[in-house]
Amino acid sequence: MGGCGATAGPCNHSGGRPLVRGKEEIGFIRADWSQAVVDHLGLIDGLTNADIDFYADEVAARRKGLMAVQIEGHTIGSLIWSIYTEPQGEVFVVEEMGAHSKGGVDLITATVRMAEVMCQRHDLKRMRFLTRREAFLRIMKDSFEVSYILERTL
Repeated sequence: MGGCGATAGPCNHSGGRPLVRGKEEIGFIRADWSQAVVDHLGLIDGLTNADIDFYADEVAARRKGLMAVQIEGHTIGSLIWSIYTEPQGEVFVVEEMGAHSKGGVDLITATVRMAEVMCQRHDLKRMRFLTRREAFLRIMKDSFEVSYILERTL
């Protein structure tokens, strides 16, 4: 991975500037695993303690990246990302994002913009969002190809 990857040192993924300007400034910066990350990921419906432990191990092994989601410099969430290698090439993937929502803040648009920046920095042509949230689907369905994954535990 390049200079802004999971193996890189501290990096502001918005280039030192907020990714989205509006009432609030939203940014994404490299983060280290902490109890706050566990708490943020715990906000995600369906994510288990085993899932969170898996992500902790993956981030520690630098197979996945971790970003703090910030508004006006205050961390309100955490985001897990990775780069998948597929037959069509590499894909930037937002795997999980847990955040304390704040009225009037468009985290979805900011997250898409961050993914675009990461794709540019890693010379990637595709991005993907894994989500269980209807709001992501509703807002993004017109500008993204929608794929369904049906899963159940046996």
